[in-house]
Amino acid sequence: WSYAWYLWHWPAIGLVLLADERWDIGGNGPLLIGAAVVGSLALAAASHRLVENPIRHSAMLTARPVSSFAMGAALMVVPLAAGWTVVQLSKQETVVTAEQPTLVLSPLDARGDKPIAPSRCHLGYSHDQFSDNCVYGDPDGEFTIILTGDSHALSWFPAFRLLAEDRGWQLHLWGKDACQPISLDLWNGSSNQPYETCNTWRTQLLEHLSSLDDVNLIVVGRSMGYSRSIIGDDSLPIADRAIASELWGEATRSSFEYLAEMADSVVVLRDVPWFGEPNFVECVSLNLDNFAACARPLAGNAYRDTWMIEAELASGAAEYVEYVDVTPIVCPNDPCAAVSPDGIVTYRDKHHLTQSYSQALAPEIATIVEGIDSAAAEG
Repeated sequence: WSYAWYLWHWPAIGLVLLADERWDIGGNGPLLIGAAVVGSLALAAASHRLVENPIRHSAMLTARPVSSFAMGAALMVVPLAAGWTVVQLSKQETVVTAEQPTLVLSPLDARGDKPIAPSRCHLGYSHDQFSDNCVYGDPDGEFTIILTGDSHALSWFPAFRLLAEDRGWQLHLWGKDACQPISLDLWNGSSNQPYETCNTWRTQLLEHLSSLDDVNLIVVGRSMGYSRSIIGDDSLPIADRAIASELWGEATRSSFEYLAEMADSVVVLRDVPWFGEPNFVECVSLNLDNFAACARPLAGNAYRDTWMIEAELASGAAEYVEYVDVTPIVCPNDPCAAVSPDGIVTYRDKHHLTQSYSQALAPEIATIVEGIDSAAAEG
């Protein structure tokens, strides 16, 4: 039995390790490996009694040596054929892997693939000086769009700018990190104090909007992460989510009503899906031969701004705006791909699109804008 046991214990251990890799059963532990070795003893005994001895003592094979050689040859052909099949399947997998798109930018470059906009047009946390010199496309264009909001609005700027230049739109960009055109006091998580520069910038923005004529569309882009930055009378963040949501709803109702008076239409771009660690850039850098390994499910990652929509529906703010669901645009498939079919890394971090991907989505944005404009004209 010893030789049969020797032959059986290797595949038994191998199967345990494969099962551990597939189902995480703890097969790398000495206990399970030991069990596999002991189990292989039973297989060795069974094969020795039921296969090896009957063949060795077969009267037919003993009387006809040619039959013995034929069986030996057949037993050699079977593993050779199996090995050849595995090699061919491996080649096919290699071909499939090789057909994945070539990256437009390396993961390192994708990390830095940010929207390019003057600091006067999209302000950082510490700045509050509004500038009216932030027009793109055709300064005299008849179709006027205002893109405003936080860094998630800025993520869409490459798409809007490309369209403005191509179609002769008059595009204005007015944004600020973690700030909204919503009259609500916020907490500055960067400096751990009330976000006074947001209030100052917002006041200037809203005053300037009132001086503009013939604005066709105001587009508000925003992150979902304001629930913990709404401050109360004590100038500290409100911990109670229900109270924060109610304040958000009240503030958006008055602010959206004001914006609706400034333009033919006001659109709120819903937030993009957020994806945790490792982010897409990091994952792609570790899986250059298999981008599909970096795809993430939408469940639990998309529509995390639902609390905002619910608060706005409850307060009546939603009647002044149109919501655009960008998740099907950013992630046309579920799970969401880290690299587009054109080889573009989609996100540069957990929740910001790369500039290249934003530009690639310009046709979808154009369809949305044209649909809203047509509806406004008919209305």
